[in-house]
Amino acid sequence: MIVFLAKSTVGRWLFRPLRERLFATFLMILAGVGAFFVGASPSWAAPQSIAVLVNDEPITHYDIQQRAALNLVNSKALRDRLSKVFKSQQTQQRWRAFLMEKRPRSREEALALQKQFVARIRRQVKRSFLKSKKLRKAVIEELIEERLRLQEAKRLNIVISEDDLDARMEAMAKRNKNKKTGKPLTRHQFETLLSKQMGINIRDFRQRMKAQLAWAKVVRRRFGHLIHVAGSQVDSALARSPDGKGVKKVVLKLKKIRLAYAAGADQKTRVGRLIEAEALRLRFPGCGKMAASLKKVKNARVQHLGSKESDTLPQPLRSLLLGAKVGELTPPSLTSTGVELYAVCARNVMLGSQKKRARVKSDLRQKEFEIMSRRLMRDLRQDAVIEYR
Repeated sequence: MIVFLAKSTVGRWLFRPLRERLFATFLMILAGVGAFFVGASPSWAAPQSIAVLVNDEPITHYDIQQRAALNLVNSKALRDRLSKVFKSQQTQQRWRAFLMEKRPRSREEALALQKQFVARIRRQVKRSFLKSKKLRKAVIEELIEERLRLQEAKRLNIVISEDDLDARMEAMAKRNKNKKTGKPLTRHQFETLLSKQMGINIRDFRQRMKAQLAWAKVVRRRFGHLIHVAGSQVDSALARSPDGKGVKKVVLKLKKIRLAYAAGADQKTRVGRLIEAEALRLRFPGCGKMAASLKKVKNARVQHLGSKESDTLPQPLRSLLLGAKVGELTPPSLTSTGVELYAVCARNVMLGSQKKRARVKSDLRQKEFEIMSRRLMRDLRQDAVIEYR
């Protein structure tokens, strides 16, 4: 039988280098949207007995079990261990022995056996992880902090409703696509993906999401008014970044004045408005007194353009604005329906574009919030009554 297998097509496939077949199978199953991580429950999981009390609120052994399984879904440590196990000489020997024991008669049987063998190895590795004291301790600490976060949110009357969680789940679903149709997943499809293919307990998943949303609101309510990121801090952060050095932007705060005339106006009307515009430019008192000076000019309108990066402005307007001083108007220019002038109300030279600065500022604010978050959690833990059983 063994000789026959070795000479057949199936036999040649079965006796290819084992590492190649096993690791290919590992990658194939790993790509199967987390199906790799559906397995047995942790052996240390107990019934609904209490493991920890946090201000008289219980954390059960079942809570710990479910959270451990959830945390293992995207665990790099588990993926690395599985990869190492599948490449090991011991696993190759076990695979050969398994094949000789089952003696598949076709390629289909061999593939089915291979999946069975891989699933068995995966369950064993996952079970060993779930027995880890280190994992259990980390999960307990996570659940303690989660309870404290929700308790503080409740104290501040911060409520995360089921509708809030549904909306968050729907937003997450839309970022994932159905492999067959290419369309975004519905919330129901996304939850099915999480529960059936990735082995995630939806109730626990939503509980963790609820704690995260509530805590974000707690920190912002407690410390939002204390956190301010100055422009100098943004400059310093950009100067330290590899792509921020030497990249300077001129930002102009602009207003546009338009002296209108009817479309198709004659030359005399156009010239008259142009003379008015030039007179306004010569006696322009500055941006602060612009409204008063325009009252004397018929059909004059002001448009606030806000802050503009100079390199986003078209030529020749860019050159005119860069050449103008703060508080001055640019020379008037004719259009089909009026005469236009631009006032430079402020000029700033800064590192990076406004978009990049906004991103850096947001990052700096987030770091400040994280610091405040850690301090608040430290205080809550110090004040809490935590009883381990």
